[in-house]
Amino acid sequence: QSPAQLANALLNDASGNQWALVGSEANVEKLGAIGDGIVDDEDSIQALFNSSSIKHIVMDNAYLFNKTSGGTALLINNTVRITGKGRLIVNMGSTFSGTGINLSAIDCHISGITIDISADVGGSVGIAMNTDVSGLVMEGVEITGERSLTGGLYLAHCIKLSDACIAHNVSITSGCNFHSCNFLMFSSNGFGATGNLAKDWTVTGNHFANSEGGFSYNSDFATSAADTPWRGVTHSSNTHDNMRGSIGTDSCIDITINGNTFRNSNTGDLESAIHLENLGGTVSVTGNTISCIDGGGIKLYPLSSDYSVTG
Repeated sequence: QSPAQLANALLNDASGNQWALVGSEANVEKLGAIGDGIVDDEDSIQALFNSSSIKHIVMDNAYLFNKTSGGTALLINNTVRITGKGRLIVNMGSTFSGTGINLSAIDCHISGITIDISADVGGSVGIAMNTDVSGLVMEGVEITGERSLTGGLYLAHCIKLSDACIAHNVSITSGCNFHSCNFLMFSSNGFGATGNLAKDWTVTGNHFANSEGGFSYNSDFATSAADTPWRGVTHSSNTHDNMRGSIGTDSCIDITINGNTFRNSNTGDLESAIHLENLGGTVSVTGNTISCIDGGGIKLYPLSSDYSVTG
């Protein structure tokens, strides 16, 4: 079976009959995907995600997306829940960069899947957040550029927020594993004409490793009146291993960094585990364990807030 009309996710069978999806849950294998990691499943899977009537998609196997000419493997423009232990194998090749998932929908829930990107040129992104992605929940999601490690870290960002992104009430929890990349999470806020609107993020109970940079909760008060700083971040009970810098904050309002473990950053670069700069509101950094970090544990730059740093 193969998708006949992507907009409605209609399918044609071998006899020429056309079938419409009934109900709000779908397993990708039952609707055209092969799931062997060898056959390209992009068209079949994209057809499901194009259907606004499908609210829950189950992915349990290995799905190949050949993107050797660049571009995006999977577009998500409708609210959906994704579950399973599936692996999205995205092959970017040696010439072009691209994106694993391009997310432009509110209240999405992504649980258990792996986004595995192979690229031999810099610039690729695991999940790109565009327009309004508020209400996003990620649980037990792995994003990796490990297959690209020969000669460098070519997965530029596990997560990247675009300038136009609105990202309120985002949760990254329950054993997410981001590794083998240049930046774990990069925010464009303050670098573009408008900046993004990010607030009330919870990042807790995850493992992050083998990255040049960590979570960048950055914005810039001075860029323009349209730019809005990050407001409300809780980064707690995570483990950061073998990273050049784990958490960077600049012009963020109300941030809590507590109960995290930072260890084994021996890159020779003078980057601290936690970098705090130009913060507002309430800043609390407590109960973190920091060991073997070349650039030191915590760096404090001018703060305009009430803050506490203990433990």
